[in-house]
Amino acid sequence: MESEERLSISAKGSATVLQNVIGGISGLIALFFIARNVPKGFYGMYAFVLSLYNLYLFMVDLGVSSAYIKRYTERKYSHDDLFNTYMSIKIVLTALIVIGSFLLVYAVLPLFGYRLFDATTQSLFNTMLLWILFEGTVLSVLGSFIRANFSYVTINLISASEAVARAILQIIVALLYKSHMIEGILAAELLLISFIISRALNMGLLFLLSKRLIMRFKFSLNLEIIKDIFKFSIPLAISGAVIILSANIDKIMLGWIFTSADVADYNAVQRYARFISNIAMGISQIFFVKVAIDVHRKSIPEIERYLRDWEETIAIILAPAIPLTYVLSDNLITIFLSNQYVTASSTFFILVLTYIFLAIRSPLSSTFLSFNKQWTAAGIAIFTNALNVVLNMLLIPRMRSFGAAFATFISVGALGSLLTYLLLRDVGLKRLGVRSHLYLLLALPLGPLAYVLKPYLYRVFTFVPAVVLMYLGYLVLMRLLNVLDKEKFEIIMGMLSIRNIKRTFIKELERIRNNSQ
Repeated sequence: MESEERLSISAKGSATVLQNVIGGISGLIALFFIARNVPKGFYGMYAFVLSLYNLYLFMVDLGVSSAYIKRYTERKYSHDDLFNTYMSIKIVLTALIVIGSFLLVYAVLPLFGYRLFDATTQSLFNTMLLWILFEGTVLSVLGSFIRANFSYVTINLISASEAVARAILQIIVALLYKSHMIEGILAAELLLISFIISRALNMGLLFLLSKRLIMRFKFSLNLEIIKDIFKFSIPLAISGAVIILSANIDKIMLGWIFTSADVADYNAVQRYARFISNIAMGISQIFFVKVAIDVHRKSIPEIERYLRDWEETIAIILAPAIPLTYVLSDNLITIFLSNQYVTASSTFFILVLTYIFLAIRSPLSSTFLSFNKQWTAAGIAIFTNALNVVLNMLLIPRMRSFGAAFATFISVGALGSLLTYLLLRDVGLKRLGVRSHLYLLLALPLGPLAYVLKPYLYRVFTFVPAVVLMYLGYLVLMRLLNVLDKEKFEIIMGMLSIRNIKRTFIKELERIRNNSQ
């Protein structure tokens, strides 16, 4: 690989690291304050309503935003006609979903003796519906426009700034509760309001960057455009509905069957588990996306060699998370959350294992697209996520949060990986998956070392340096043993370079400024 290309990959990796670190760590810092100062029952109320928010936000879109982006970039219709019709569709969908939900919850279900919300969570639900009514139109339109005009890095920097603002506001809420200035239910409401304010900040930044956006909106429903949009979006809506339900069914069921405290348990450890794998997953996308570019210029053996090479590298990068999480999960939860979350440590380990499987295999879905096998990729996603919904319904009533984690591991994690590798054989890629998952065993010797150090790592100032040193020592050892070759080792270290991160950040700010002029 040329040094210029290696620097380019390192720079993109640095951007991914920067985005995930800013957004992820700011959220975890806020969670640190919330977990130590706000009873998890009230935090769970917020997490429960937020899972409903994710479901509702998809329902008021149904894939039409993706259709809008595609048709906008294709310049198939005049911008005014496309924009006006798209906005009108969003307004109609949002109004129907919000009004229908309100009537269902407060008029229809009570007739049959069902009451989904008590007095404490009802106000949170109402606040969420009001925000959906606004975000389902204005914010999603601005978001779609900027995604069609700005780079991946710009979009994620905006998301990172949103996460930082939310973290600051939620830390303030936690400290207000600690000072006995607000009650628990008000703390839950303010956590939701802080989320809304941060989303509004996102909208403000999008608006400032989208100076070319035509704001002379006129309600108009062009039937030809409507048919075209829904023809494109219906397959996305079907697969997206299953995936979004699968991603949120765990917290929704925990909240309805048990208590908001169970939701808090699961949501907290899930956020830590995702943070561990998100950086590696983002980096892996950078390597695998080259296949989509090179697929028509390279032979099947060359593509397979490239995929296998980087798939195994991602497995090597993630391998330490398995023994360290297994041994030190109690330490991590006690240090960064509080003693009330300790019972969730086994759930945490299963979630980390699941997200490692996803990080290794998820970019391979783009390989199906490169070979025009989009329905194969969609079929795997629909089947595994539908199974996840069913398993959640079966296991959560018996096993609570561990059942939710185990259901995700079986369906989306293990079975999803198995189906991906089996079906890749149909396009000639037959040697993927085996060695990469065996490489996950490379870091197992860190387990006994972590076990010996465990009694000394119950403070943040000993825990963090010890884990970082063990991880860096592992990478150096892999290089000395030539498991990681020199080129990949330099790329990985380049991604962690402060200078590289700074250079990437400055370049992106220049790009934003130029695009805004």
